[in-house]
Amino acid sequence: MFMSPMEYMDGAVVSGNCVTASCKTMTYDHCNNPAIMELMKHHGKDLEFVGVITCPITASLGDKNRGVMGCMLTARQVGVDAMFIGYEGGGNPESDIMMLCAKAEKWDIKTVMMCHENAGWDGVNPGLAMVTPEGIGKLSFQLVGQAT
Repeated sequence: MFMSPMEYMDGAVVSGNCVTASCKTMTYDHCNNPAIMELMKHHGKDLEFVGVITCPITASLGDKNRGVMGCMLTARQVGVDAMFIGYEGGGNPESDIMMLCAKAEKWDIKTVMMCHENAGWDGVNPGLAMVTPEGIGKLSFQLVGQAT
């Protein structure tokens, strides 16, 4: 689904996800997304922020591929040359965003992903369920569950 950033910030996306509390994005956080706010500040100055593309997260590989292609076709239709990719949850969403990143880079659309890693309390488990070599632009935040 394609929407203007203002639509997104006005509440077009609400929290309805049943995931671990530390991986859940509350409706307030969707409406006050700092990445979207920062992109809006730069709109018309050093970038053109054309909109927000949302995509459902699915479990089957066929549905994942359809979701990625839907996002990519929308991105091509609105003429983007770069994409900022965020997500909610862990596991399945991580594979979806990695697939999206790989496809976008193959279509010459530059990507940056915003990730949170869940490597366990001791940090020894893999932080993400899936990674892709195309995903070189990645912002990673504090490990979920890591003691502070």
